[in-house]
Amino acid sequence: MDFPKEGVPVGTLVRSIKKDRLGIVADAFYGDLDKNGKKIIIYTILLIPDRRDFSYSSDLESERLFMVNEYEYDIYAYLMIPPLDFETINASLGGVI
Repeated sequence: MDFPKEGVPVGTLVRSIKKDRLGIVADAFYGDLDKNGKKIIIYTILLIPDRRDFSYSSDLESERLFMVNEYEYDIYAYLMIPPLDFETINASLGGVI
């Protein structure tokens, strides 16, 4: 699939509204059409562990890296920060993404 021309670049820092976690855009693709017939962008995001709370937590989901797909309407993109080098990040993680 082609990367959407209107999409934010790979490596852009984003916040998932649903998960309330910071992440990095790994990929993007077109999904369904909205009610006006416009293609909706879906982003594949690598979510970063939540380290805001240093107390013990039994919620393992907040302590792991994991990938999610989010609609463009369900993220905040931090466009004032230059995109990170996602290829280097991926390589440091063992190249599994």
